Amino acid sequence: MNPHHRPHDPRITFVTMAKKSEVDEYAIKAMVGHMVKDITESTYTVRDIEWLLADLEKISEENLS
Repeated sequence: MNPHHRPHDPRITFVTMAKKSEVDEYAIKAMVGHMVKDITESTYTVRDIEWLLADLEKISEENLS
């Protein structure tokens, strides 16, 4: 393993790519397992797999350059 890389490097890359692609902030948190403090989002919003996949599809090569 390259000593310059850390275990969280892929998460940093993913979150950065997602934000550059304008993926919903709460969807990003759900995908990476972060706590959501917003009561409406964390308690009353159910993000199914199709909803999360639609946000993932926003990440494309053209948005990452």
